[in-house]
Amino acid sequence: MNKIKVSIINITPEEVLIKAVSMPYDNPKADLELCKKIGIQRKHYSILEHVNVSFQIDGYSRGCLQELMRHRTASSTVKSTRYTLKKMLKDINILFTDIFITPKKPELTNEKKWNKYIDCLTKLNKKSIEYMRKMSKLGFSNDYLKYFIVENFRSSHIWTCDFRNILHFLQLRLDNAAHFEIRHIAEKIKEELDKTYLKPFIEEFLKSDYDKLLDNYKGSEK
Repeated sequence: MNKIKVSIINITPEEVLIKAVSMPYDNPKADLELCKKIGIQRKHYSILEHVNVSFQIDGYSRGCLQELMRHRTASSTVKSTRYTLKKMLKDINILFTDIFITPKKPELTNEKKWNKYIDCLTKLNKKSIEYMRKMSKLGFSNDYLKYFIVENFRSSHIWTCDFRNILHFLQLRLDNAAHFEIRHIAEKIKEELDKTYLKPFIEEFLKSDYDKLLDNYKGSEK
């Protein structure tokens, strides 16, 4: 989980959002505070769709990829196993931690049971690589090899979404009911957005329940 990385590679300039807010009212004095008031407090969320953010998300599992793909308003370009799998298999020095995710131990699971889980998962991961290398030597293409990939196989992609739907994503995925891995990604996304001009918008949007969401998130990571 600690190898999952999220970074912003592009964000719509704040001037675009300000221009969008000023347009209906022909208000030359519009600023980010007015944008927050109209877009968040008055719930005219459509103006937030003028802001798009592109993230590079690396190192998450293919299982989590399924969760991310459920956000249909986002555009995704995923690292292709069709073109990269054999290159990875040829690297005899590659670390298993670079290929597979090991989830954190559930809080109420004892060490004996957890060690058994890790042992079984490690064996499965080794067999996955072993079988793919064996079938590769027999001449099977990546399209056939990837049927041996397990759910904790790491992936990467570029994820672009408008700000309105990013807020919805955060509202859903910071919740304790969300899968722990996508919740981790949601927290990383918020951390990156907090470095931008969008931070006050997020705080305003989530202030009614964000403290609860964040407490749930931190509690799930203990």
